[in-house]
Amino acid sequence: MGNKLLHKGFCPVCGQPILHVKRMKDGSICTECAAKVRVLFPVHYEKSTVKGYNSTCVDPLQDAAVNDYEAILKKAKSYRESLREKYNGYNAVYVVDNVELDNGSGAFPSPVVNVYGRVLYGTFFMDDDALLLHGSAETKIQLKFGKIINSFSPAPITYEDIKSIGRKENDRSFIFAWQYDGTAQEGYPFQFAFTNKNLPVEPGDLIVK
Repeated sequence: MGNKLLHKGFCPVCGQPILHVKRMKDGSICTECAAKVRVLFPVHYEKSTVKGYNSTCVDPLQDAAVNDYEAILKKAKSYRESLREKYNGYNAVYVVDNVELDNGSGAFPSPVVNVYGRVLYGTFFMDDDALLLHGSAETKIQLKFGKIINSFSPAPITYEDIKSIGRKENDRSFIFAWQYDGTAQEGYPFQFAFTNKNLPVEPGDLIVK
């Protein structure tokens, strides 16, 4: 017998098989339907006491009702458009919350700038071109996404980590985004790693496309 995808019932919203459950107050929906309203229910992680890194995922969607989904979807569309208007029509916006520098080790250390933040709206994909808007003057620096891999509890990325997955880019436009499915989606926190220690990035900056 061929391999079959095991599903966990059918989504009460779209009717499709649920392969990955997103729980709500009175039932579960599929990830696709959850993603459509995620802009109203951003995920965050409770910080652990060890170095302050992320640990437990907190999903406010669990407090919303499946029976209210259609009204929630309408509100989500309106809110997403208001954000797009606020941010000058960009298709996706990431907000920088924290920046850490890993200085590297050894005789010839290669520093890496680790950026932590969240996607307000939209989705970033591998190989996307993006802009870093730095400071109040919005200095625009061209960026390009490099590799996106699985991780829910980001720790500082080192140059050795970058080399271990076959990437040797060293210019400021090279980014690593850590997440489970190869995209950086709205409503989720994400980590980027830059291989240029002089990249002018600080909390409050935006990465946009």
